Amino acid sequence: MLASAEVDVAFHRGRLARLFNDQNPLDDAAFALVERTLGHLKQATSLRENHRAETAARLEEVERLTPRPERAELPELSPPDFAALLAISQGATLRQNLLTQRTYARTGFGTIGQFVVEFLEGEGLVERDTSHPLQAGQPLTVTPTGREVLSGKRRPVPPAARPAVPGFTRPAPSRIPR
Repeated sequence: MLASAEVDVAFHRGRLARLFNDQNPLDDAAFALVERTLGHLKQATSLRENHRAETAARLEEVERLTPRPERAELPELSPPDFAALLAISQGATLRQNLLTQRTYARTGFGTIGQFVVEFLEGEGLVERDTSHPLQAGQPLTVTPTGREVLSGKRRPVPPAARPAVPGFTRPAPSRIPR
């Protein structure tokens, strides 16, 4: 309904533009035709606005009734993990080196290690397309939860609060006199 009303408005606007081109003479008949076209344009625009309001109301109702996944909190990421997630969001493929058998993610900004990718997968921020072989490259995509983290609804935590790689603890900073 809204689409057909939009087409009607476009039709009458086009017709009005054709009436005012240099090929048509401006006489009483042309002005009568312009007035009639303006009347049709007014009707079409009011009908379009009514359909637009109805469509907006229906969409609001559907949005209100749509169940939202409830998630208590988003995962906390260290700045390196956040940077890796941001790099993956720009496009990344997970690959395995044929000689060394090491797995890594290749992005436009560099490579990301296997443990970081596995950590982000475990947190539900990234998923891979396993329909492709690992040696050819499996595309990595950011999940909706990952997009929430990237959108800033959850800020990255300071580096000391969480290690970048699971199972790795950072050594205490030591001051060596010079």
